[in-house]
Amino acid sequence: MTSPTRPDWLPAHVPFAGDWDGFVRTLYAIFESDFKHGRPRFRTRPIWHNQWVDRDDPYGFEEGFWHLVTRDQWVYK
Repeated sequence: MTSPTRPDWLPAHVPFAGDWDGFVRTLYAIFESDFKHGRPRFRTRPIWHNQWVDRDDPYGFEEGFWHLVTRDQWVYK
């Protein structure tokens, strides 16, 4: 049985090597490129993300980013 191929639109796999800070910043760089500086669309419609930033977030990243990379909002705190 062969494994499914990765769709072209997905970014490359980002391995976690034990450095949480570096890992999160790498993921955020991809998020910035794809969502903040890019113009993502689904079936011709624009995709928006929640731009609200929790003042207690030590990284100062948008809630839309955390929604994409964590299972619940408290994982990174």
